[in-house]
Amino acid sequence: MIRDNLTTNAHAVWEPKWQAILSEAPWQQWIQDDDFFDCKDQFLERMHSWIIENDLNTVNATSLEPFRFYRKDSIIGSTQALDEFHWRHRGKTLRIFRGEYGYNKRVYETHTDFVPQLDHLDKSTGEYVPLTENEYVIISLPFAGFGDRHYHMDEMLDDALQSNTPVLVDCAWYGTCMNIEFDFLHPAITEVCFSTSKGLGCGRFRSGIRYSNYNDGMICQHNNYNHVVGSNMQLAMWMMEHFRSDHIPYKFREMQHELCNELEITPSNCMHVGMAPRTDAWSEYELAGLHYRVGLNKIIRLRRQNKL
Repeated sequence: MIRDNLTTNAHAVWEPKWQAILSEAPWQQWIQDDDFFDCKDQFLERMHSWIIENDLNTVNATSLEPFRFYRKDSIIGSTQALDEFHWRHRGKTLRIFRGEYGYNKRVYETHTDFVPQLDHLDKSTGEYVPLTENEYVIISLPFAGFGDRHYHMDEMLDDALQSNTPVLVDCAWYGTCMNIEFDFLHPAITEVCFSTSKGLGCGRFRSGIRYSNYNDGMICQHNNYNHVVGSNMQLAMWMMEHFRSDHIPYKFREMQHELCNELEITPSNCMHVGMAPRTDAWSEYELAGLHYRVGLNKIIRLRRQNKL
């Protein structure tokens, strides 16, 4: 029965307390204050604190300070930052690792073919494929293909620095993970984004923060003129007051390990992902010809409900 409820997607673990806390949000009080949704600066400060106040990951807070990224902007989830990064580097070739968030490839293919044997940063054997000219890189941290820091990340960043290749680090899964180092001092990193969708259950009222040194682009314009979604930011801050950025791993790590042991697969450092052996028995979970990623969100929910 456990195998029947595994998934090939990577939807995050759902915390039922999110809805309970959300239902307690004082909307009537909020909407009586004309300035209540003018909260961009407050949100950026609060989300920055939420990110660095984490006991289960190693977060180099200095690497997100103004000397490294002098600008913080409110975004409508990490996806808005990804969209602008694709737009900013239109005409260049997208380079990603096998197993990266599929959205990036789909967006890129709206105007250019993605050629796996050329555009992936790694071969199906896992071997690194160096950068060339006129390219840009998106890499998730934790990496979407296996829920940990990508083993070629440092090599890729050194390569990007030498080739002057812009790099976006997408931390959309932050809040679901543990035992991962988040350090953004490497000079090849152009921008970093975090989202509230996975770690706080805000996927239907998205918000997030982008760190960069830009003075142009749509996100800068939206923030400069305060054309941001105040209701989403207030809801996110309400959730942050009740749930730390390490809440999900604290609550679900033991359950994740228990289920992975039963399945004889390896728990990743993200609570909603397990890694299966590369055998025929797990072939349906093959991702981009390299990783065998298993989605655990459904079986964790059923185990939590004592239905599994």
